[in-house]
Amino acid sequence: MKKLKDLRLNVSISAVLMSVIGLICVLNPDSVSDFLAKIIGVVLMVVAAVMFLSRISDDVLRIPALLVAAMIAALGLYIFTNPQQFTYLIFLVFGIILLVDGVQDITMAFAAKVAGAPRWWGLLIPGGIDLLLGILCVAGQFIKLSITVIGIMLLFDGISSLFVVHKVNTAERVVDGVLTHEEDL
Repeated sequence: MKKLKDLRLNVSISAVLMSVIGLICVLNPDSVSDFLAKIIGVVLMVVAAVMFLSRISDDVLRIPALLVAAMIAALGLYIFTNPQQFTYLIFLVFGIILLVDGVQDITMAFAAKVAGAPRWWGLLIPGGIDLLLGILCVAGQFIKLSITVIGIMLLFDGISSLFVVHKVNTAERVVDGVLTHEEDL
């Protein structure tokens, strides 16, 4: 049960985070994709600088490491200066997040079944929708749509995950209450 409790906590935290990110994407889609791309570009340039500085005095691996650092820096600079072309990667990342959350929701639905929840199968629906949306994102089917779509998907993901966690908690309380009542008899 500890693993299930940890999973519920992780899913709840992820759900709140996805809901907040989703709301930001819905309210300000144009600047979100540029902002995320620029952050990734800066992070790549910082990684390249650290690699460069850490290998500058290395006699054995200096040249290959410096070439890799230069390529990473060039990629970071390209992403920073061309954030609109980076949108596909953003869809890919959020698609993977949706796939993972969909699997977690389905896992929680089966946990509700084990806990004896009535109509546990209905909890499979949000997880299945998350999986479908994640597959569509990863496959690049939403590239022509704006970040607003990602925001809506993340809002759905966050709200549906919180719903699944709530239902599992309710089912466990009912089971715990029945077990406590039976022990009292």
